[in-house]
Amino acid sequence: MNALNNLFIPGETHRGAADYETTVEINPDDALFDVHFPNMPIVPGACLIGYAAHCISQWAEGDRITVQSVPRAVFNSPVVPGMKLKLQVVLSSKADGQGKAVCRYLSDQGMSAQVVLEFSSAGGE
Repeated sequence: MNALNNLFIPGETHRGAADYETTVEINPDDALFDVHFPNMPIVPGACLIGYAAHCISQWAEGDRITVQSVPRAVFNSPVVPGMKLKLQVVLSSKADGQGKAVCRYLSDQGMSAQVVLEFSSAGGE
């Protein structure tokens, strides 16, 4: 998460039994934008996936998770500096330390990205 610490500015968070929702703002001053398309900066999809995984760990109350696969990743519109998003994470299955989550990044203009993550949990080890 270290590389993402300054990129994502977290806001309000809601944790449910099988869902997690948080607001997040993209830091327009993050150094990433100096090198990632300087004339038209956007947040790389890998950063969106990484932040979703981080939020799943937060929702899991500190369990260390490892993303096993990303069977689906759809990026509908660019995520740009200063953008405010809502991240919704819904756990669709979890058994024996294995989980699957559907993660949606929503902006005022609609869905910016949808990612499905399959992960394993280390149970707080």
